[in-house]
Amino acid sequence: MNFKKLLKRLRFNFTTAEYMRVAYLSPRKVVMVTTRLKDKDNVLPIDWHMPVSFEPKLYAVCLERNNHSAKTIRLTGEFVVNFVGAELEDKILLCGRSSGKDIDKFDLSDLGRQAASQVKAAILTEASGYLECKVIEVREWGDHTVFVGKVLREELLKGQTPELYHVTKF
Repeated sequence: MNFKKLLKRLRFNFTTAEYMRVAYLSPRKVVMVTTRLKDKDNVLPIDWHMPVSFEPKLYAVCLERNNHSAKTIRLTGEFVVNFVGAELEDKILLCGRSSGKDIDKFDLSDLGRQAASQVKAAILTEASGYLECKVIEVREWGDHTVFVGKVLREELLKGQTPELYHVTKF
């Protein structure tokens, strides 16, 4: 696919594309955010996330304003950040290319899940670590929403695994 077709498909204009070229000069770690709404689990890969405080422990995720996961987090006020390795790349891509509104991404990707202890959203069994978060602040800027969550529980489940970073090459 050529660059112009890619921009049209992603609804980017050339100004946005130039912004993305600069913003993605440094790779970012991909994580899987899990949510639950009315007993329906969902999982979404993102690369816009970061710790924002040690005391209290706060973690932020940034999602497209109108996607299914953002709507779910607004309604439930909770989410789990699952840290995963590069060995899940195919599953990550599958989950990123479909909406949990219409599809059960756990069935689609064959990802494993287990119950969290502090929130209703699931923890990925493949995760090397996770953060269970309760939303304490929501900010909307442009076309994205930042959810800041108080970390209620964190756990390192496995040793270091190869990491998957989002690197855009235009």
